[in-house]
Amino acid sequence: MDRKAMYKLSYGLFVLTAREDGKDNGCIINTAIQAASEPNQLSICVNKANYTHDMIQRTGKFTVSVLSQKAQFKLFKHFGFQSGRDTNKFEAFEQCARGTNGIYYITEGTKAYISVTVTKTEDLGSHTMFIGEITDMEVLSNVPSVAYAYKMKYDAIKKKAGRKNCGQVDHNTGKRSIDVIGELCGDSAKQVQRYIKMTELIPALLDKVDDGSMGFTPAVQLSYLKKKEQQEIIDAMEATQCTPSLSQSIRIKKLSEAGKLTESEAEGILGEIKQKEADRVVFKNEQLYRSHTIAVEIG
Repeated sequence: MDRKAMYKLSYGLFVLTAREDGKDNGCIINTAIQAASEPNQLSICVNKANYTHDMIQRTGKFTVSVLSQKAQFKLFKHFGFQSGRDTNKFEAFEQCARGTNGIYYITEGTKAYISVTVTKTEDLGSHTMFIGEITDMEVLSNVPSVAYAYKMKYDAIKKKAGRKNCGQVDHNTGKRSIDVIGELCGDSAKQVQRYIKMTELIPALLDKVDDGSMGFTPAVQLSYLKKKEQQEIIDAMEATQCTPSLSQSIRIKKLSEAGKLTESEAEGILGEIKQKEADRVVFKNEQLYRSHTIAVEIG
């Protein structure tokens, strides 16, 4: 059985909040779905080790804040890497407001919030499923949701989450942060490490990945280059009007490791794409000319 199949499921990321006896708390979850439309119901799955889980079990109320792509790493860190058992997570936290049920929802990096009253619970082993009727909800922005495909991009792991024991709580204690983030996002620690490595790219190269002009895996290879070398790659890309393939990025990385990478070497490698494309155009047009099926003008 291949457990990696679980990584192919899609997930969202949410801040789950609760209030009990005047105390507010929240945690990060990745499972919240509409369970029914009549009546309108929501279901969530929460790890039993989380303090928020116990609060919901006792009070029967919770609020889910749907995180958007503008959610910053500090938000994940604040609600996911410290325990509400010994920390007041809302003591100095200002990006929140109280809903009609008296529970806080997150106001920044959030696209919507949904307030729920629990009507049913299911013991799932490590987690409890809470199902309840929606009592209030509001759209806060139209920014796309954080999702597995988005992978928290770079902001969510800029802080070098690969360190061990950096404050994980409850059921996360003892795990590497890359494993915790991987579980939240439905991905492997190896893939999270790749994203962490991507944070070492200079902004100009990150922009190339963001706008889709350069692939993710070639970019990971380039992240091993020195900052000066990365700038030389940008200059070479502008000179040749080409972006590197994976194989070319690997060759560039090897030249860097050998101390032989120069801008001219990079231009030579990137220029191979341009030359091959030019050769294909010439060959195609020669065929068209010989077949007399179309007149081609090359300028």
